[in-house]
Amino acid sequence: MKIGIGLPGHLPGCDRNLFLEWARVADERASTLVVADMLTTPAWDALGCLAAAAAVTERSRLMTNVLVLPLRKAGLVAQEAATIDVISEGRLTLGGGAGGKKPILFGITKDPGAHANFPDYAAAPADP
Repeated sequence: MKIGIGLPGHLPGCDRNLFLEWARVADERASTLVVADMLTTPAWDALGCLAAAAAVTERSRLMTNVLVLPLRKAGLVAQEAATIDVISEGRLTLGGGAGGKKPILFGITKDPGAHANFPDYAAAPADP
C-alpha cells in the first residue's frame, strides 16, 4: 500500500522547524509527500515547500496537488520544477490544473453569490 502525507505549510502555527521535522519523519513513513497550492490563504508557496522538503528527504516522492498553473508564468514553473527535480534526484511529480478554490468553500466569504469569484486569480493577477 502507498501512503501520502500532506506537508504542513498551510497549517496555522507552522514554522521552519515543524515543517522540516514533519518532512523528515514523513519521509520514513510515506511513499509521497504532498503540498497544495493556495495563494490567498495563509499557506506557504507550494514549490518552495517542495524545495525545502527535497533538501531534507531521501526516499518519498514529492508532489503538488494541484499546482494552479495559470497563476504562474510557464517558464518560471518549468525552471522551479526542474530545480526541485534535480535536488530531489528525480522524485518530483508535478500535478497541475487550471482550477482555483472558490471563496465560499474555504470560508473566505459567506456570500453564496461570490461562488463565481476566484480570489487566487484576482491576487495573481490572472484571468480565470
